[in-house]
Amino acid sequence: MWNQVKGTPNEGYVANPNRGSLHNYGAAVDLTIVDSSGTELDMGTSFDCFDLKAQPRYEALFTDSIHIAGAVIDSALKNRIRADIARCGLLSSTSLKNRKLLRDVMIEAGFITIPIEWWHFNAFNKDEVRKRFTIVE
Repeated sequence: MWNQVKGTPNEGYVANPNRGSLHNYGAAVDLTIVDSSGTELDMGTSFDCFDLKAQPRYEALFTDSIHIAGAVIDSALKNRIRADIARCGLLSSTSLKNRKLLRDVMIEAGFITIPIEWWHFNAFNKDEVRKRFTIVE
């Protein structure tokens, strides 16, 4: 998988196998929320989506075009966001509320969020993990 994304904008989603990810240490989890019938709640994108729309750090830019126009980001990033919106739409208020609920619950439980995946949570920071644990191969 690393060879497929190395050197691309999606590189940040996959760990270099020489270092491993916090998943390889048993210190990270990917998850979503389901309702009482087991149906996944709307999070605005699928799990493991590589679109910018999946990144919590850009959520505000996926609510309406006014936020994009006024954003202080480089033009290449603005163009990528506009392309994502054209391809897969804006984030709904429901998906934003669901993401917030997931983050709030996980943070309350002691987990750490990351800015590029709404579904990913770390149990510890990476420096602490690499000091305290050994990688599981």
